[in-house]
Amino acid sequence: MTSRSTWRRALAAASIVFATVTLTETAAAAERTAPVPYCPGGYLCLLTASGSPWTVLVAEGERRSFPDGLAVLGVDNQTQLNYCVNAKPFRYGLAPGRETTHSHTVQYVSPSQVCVF
Repeated sequence: MTSRSTWRRALAAASIVFATVTLTETAAAAERTAPVPYCPGGYLCLLTASGSPWTVLVAEGERRSFPDGLAVLGVDNQTQLNYCVNAKPFRYGLAPGRETTHSHTVQYVSPSQVCVF
């Protein structure tokens, strides 16, 4: 009986650990893949991290600076141009029709074929 009881406890503990890891990974994946709200064609859209679904729209071909930094949850490029995004903690290029869905702080966005930071 002792070995059966020990086996049941071990199985129960393993089930709890599996459930905890699965829920944590699912929540993290949901956070990484949160979609950017609708972005109209001809705009680069920055979803702000202000707690409301407020988006900054940058018309195709325009450059926009945020001297104090703009905290965003994602950026969606619905223009026909490549955009360079100078942000913290990283900088990146965003091709037409592409989006990012991670938190970062944007200093400026600028259309460009080649991003040189």
